[in-house]
Amino acid sequence: MVEDLPITSTEQRLKDQHTELLLHLDGWFERVETTISRLQTTIDHAPVTHLLPSHPRFSVSSRGSQSKESKDTIGDPSNSFLKEKAPSMSVRSEPSLRNSRTSMKRLDSYTVAVKKSSRISESFKKVWTKDGSHTSMQVHRQNPSRCKKLWASLTEFSEKVIHSQWANLFFGAAILSNSLFLGIQLQYRAQNPGPSDTSIVFFVIHTLYAVLFTVEVLLRLLGEGFWDFFFSSSWTWNWLDVFVVISSWAELSLEFASPTGSTSISNSNLRLVRVLRVGRLLRVLRVIRVARVFKALRTLVRSLMDTSKQLVWAMLLLTLIMYMFSIVFTDIVLDHLEDTGEQDTTMEKYFGTLYDSFFTLFRAILNGISWYDAADALRPINLLWVQWFHFYIAFCQFAVLNVMTGVFCNSAIKAAERDHETVVQSLMQNREDFRAQVSNLFYRIDERGLGKITLTELEKHLDDEAVKAFFESLEIGAVDAWTLFLSLDIDGDNLISIDEFMERCVQLRGPARSVDLYAIRRLNVKIRDEMRFLEDQQHRIMAHLGVKHEHQDAHEIEPTVFI
Repeated sequence: MVEDLPITSTEQRLKDQHTELLLHLDGWFERVETTISRLQTTIDHAPVTHLLPSHPRFSVSSRGSQSKESKDTIGDPSNSFLKEKAPSMSVRSEPSLRNSRTSMKRLDSYTVAVKKSSRISESFKKVWTKDGSHTSMQVHRQNPSRCKKLWASLTEFSEKVIHSQWANLFFGAAILSNSLFLGIQLQYRAQNPGPSDTSIVFFVIHTLYAVLFTVEVLLRLLGEGFWDFFFSSSWTWNWLDVFVVISSWAELSLEFASPTGSTSISNSNLRLVRVLRVGRLLRVLRVIRVARVFKALRTLVRSLMDTSKQLVWAMLLLTLIMYMFSIVFTDIVLDHLEDTGEQDTTMEKYFGTLYDSFFTLFRAILNGISWYDAADALRPINLLWVQWFHFYIAFCQFAVLNVMTGVFCNSAIKAAERDHETVVQSLMQNREDFRAQVSNLFYRIDERGLGKITLTELEKHLDDEAVKAFFESLEIGAVDAWTLFLSLDIDGDNLISIDEFMERCVQLRGPARSVDLYAIRRLNVKIRDEMRFLEDQQHRIMAHLGVKHEHQDAHEIEPTVFI
């Protein structure tokens, strides 16, 4: 037992030295990789002075010196080896570093990125969890109090509720039912004026709606935060909700304080009643907010909001046109009445003043009146003015209104395309429809129902015109069955499963995209690097064997990289 103690301590010391050496080598190689990447351009274009070490003993002495130094390090647990011998090791092992650098180029970039990410994650864990020398970087957090935990859980719960589809549907239904309740209440008041026994029922229902909308506002305030609730992109709706809640509670307070109902209140305080009426109007206006729950309704509302600017300019243009024509018709009618000295009630009805002429022209193009009667009113003056009125009707109907309709339709289409949620839902729906079509095609080819497609089955059904047309409808083209089979078989087992078939059909659908071209470019660059590596290896082997060959500059012919 006594003799085993030195052996155990020596093995433990060797393990510690080995672990420490690996850590230092890992950091040293990272610094070497960084230096090499910075000098990459200069090294690639520099002339090759020697392809293999000029002295064969160089590598042997390097290995021997390294082994000797490692033996010396075993006996010394200090870091003197890394401090004193590292420069000599980096100089003597220069050819091996070049070989290691060249071999590192051949590694898959994805594997290198994953390894580097793993190293960073491990280093981060060590820094933030290890005791001792890293305690200065460790964050010491005090345990949150019970109030903070309760507030955090309440905030998290509120955020989940406001982003829940069922919660949006519930509050949307509450808004719709509240609008319906307001209509029923007004209709009842119109049919039963004065105080009634049912006022207490309306008061209770109104209170329930006020509580429900207050809970909704509080949930949104907790889930979104104070700043985001009042100053985010949807601040208009949030301020509207706050105003509706405040006006509802104010109206309830007045109804509760008044023994005779809201009539006496309205007579005593008209200003406050006007504010409450605005609150009721805004409560009805909140129905528009339900549009965000339903896709079709949201598209219509978004289109109307985006076309409001075009609507203003269209109405301005139409107003200018009607104003110009009304001036002409009013002037002609007044001159005619002054010249004849007679009164024409029909002519004065339609064109007696500028106001009458303007609204006659407005109603005529919108079927508010029969424009035939308005045109006949100008017949006593001259038939030329009747035809001028006909020209106004044709110009507005066929030119102005049709152009406005086209502008509105174009704006509505663009608004629907800019709606992010609508676009995402449309893409998801198209993807699901495409997967359903691909699944039907798979089960049509798989007649035996084994869940696998063989080459024979694919060749058999690919000759069918219906299957060909189905592939073309899916925007998947193939020269022959074998090419298509190789494209669909991912794992290369000569069988195509339903998952492989659906995944590859989604990838092969349509023409080449930018990501496909970029992948080809990266693959082309990788092949070029592999060719350069093989060429360098060939030159070194030939130089090592002493074979004479015609030297060709590596930069005279470069493989073409398609970008």
